[in-house]
Amino acid sequence: LRGTGLIITTIAWHHHLHAPMYFFLVNLSVLDLGSISTTVPKAMANSLTDNKSISYLGCATQLFSFL
Repeated sequence: LRGTGLIITTIAWHHHLHAPMYFFLVNLSVLDLGSISTTVPKAMANSLTDNKSISYLGCATQLFSFL
């Protein structure tokens, strides 16, 4: 998360990096942040507890947030 945030803030602050290549790099970083914040919390909760299941509503919420 810290590395992806660093990429986003560096490109946003430096006006020399406002080229199309860096625009797409920022978009890729934002998508990466979105996918990580959708799936990782439940995976961490599953690894810390003995409950390895997910409810239908939880699965649908993750899928909706991911897409």
